[in-house]
Amino acid sequence: MLTLKLRTTDEHLISLTKAYWLQDSSGKWLHKITALETMYNVPKGRVHAVVSGASTASDPELTCPTCSSTFEFTTRSSYEDFLKRKRIRSKYGKNMESCGACLTETAALQKTLKEAKIRAHDETIKNWLAESSQAEPSVDYAQISLKHAFLLDGLLRYAGDSWRDNQLDAWTLYKPKMCDTEEDIRTAYFELSLAGLLIPAANSPLDAFIVFNDQVIGVDELRVNWIIAADKGGAPCSALLRMTDDVQKKATPQELRPIWEWVSLCELRSQFSYCHDIKFKFRSKGWTDAIETSLLNLLAGCSLNTAKTVMWKCFNSLAVELQKRDKVAQHVYNMIPGSFQRTFDFYQAQGWKFFNRPRRDQASEPIYTGHLFDRILGGGTHFYNALSGDMLEDCCMPKIELNRLQAPE
Repeated sequence: MLTLKLRTTDEHLISLTKAYWLQDSSGKWLHKITALETMYNVPKGRVHAVVSGASTASDPELTCPTCSSTFEFTTRSSYEDFLKRKRIRSKYGKNMESCGACLTETAALQKTLKEAKIRAHDETIKNWLAESSQAEPSVDYAQISLKHAFLLDGLLRYAGDSWRDNQLDAWTLYKPKMCDTEEDIRTAYFELSLAGLLIPAANSPLDAFIVFNDQVIGVDELRVNWIIAADKGGAPCSALLRMTDDVQKKATPQELRPIWEWVSLCELRSQFSYCHDIKFKFRSKGWTDAIETSLLNLLAGCSLNTAKTVMWKCFNSLAVELQKRDKVAQHVYNMIPGSFQRTFDFYQAQGWKFFNRPRRDQASEPIYTGHLFDRILGGGTHFYNALSGDMLEDCCMPKIELNRLQAPE
């Protein structure tokens, strides 16, 4: 039985309201809306509005589980909708929903808690950054690894105005093309950060940090600003390029091979993504450890440019196999890792030469690629076209003599 709360003294409206909310023994509405329009001379479609302005109805059995107050309804439809939601919630074992006032209060409390959590999150990051800056980390740049010297030298040498004394702007602020893919660029920053050469700066955006259990557990390497670690020997930041250059000049060809392989794999990973995802739209797992291992083996016997040509030919050939439909697609995809070496060996056995694709110009080529071939190895496009991993490994002469290497016949 519904209880009415009237907001009018007009007998006509009171009578309409009582008739509107009147139910039979089964809970069905006793009067249809069209009948009420005729009985009380109400314009068509206006009964709900008139009644809602004159009264509210409540069911003593429907109370808020939070504050125990009864729910009030202004129209039949709102009452029916509530009963429907109640049946659904009961079906799935859920409690009755709270009233509007309690929901508003709960939402306000949740907002307050969320804001407090955000403040605590930001405070954790600020404290962590403050502790990091107070530690004043320093590095013996004369003893850093060749890989770190290469990565830092390439990063700073082409940073332009984004490098100021010991400060380096976030990659996203000027986006130098260190590698073709952001994944490889992120790897470079991560390695330099892990080695303590780059430290997140206090003016970094707070949402670039990952916090778990009140601890900073990670950063977005491309969005944070950086502080370059000081030299233990007291050398100024302006001397860093000279010091990293000295480390690289002392490297033997054998020591440079891992750098050459990393740069080559970065280039090949980019071309692989283009061929696999964009050009031919393959649906395999994409770049895998097996593919990386296969390409490293290929690079032992051929140059970066030749490896890129081999990859292009392999994708073309595998795309044709897919179109033939002689083999299931997964079988063709499984052929990808082994196809690189097989194609190269076949050309070698036939005595055929690969046509080297033109090297990209300086504006479109990744910085680390040009830094390695033009500055560190000193062989430029000739090395890009002709230098294999084994040729570099077997060379025992000073760096300048590497220019005399000839492309294989």
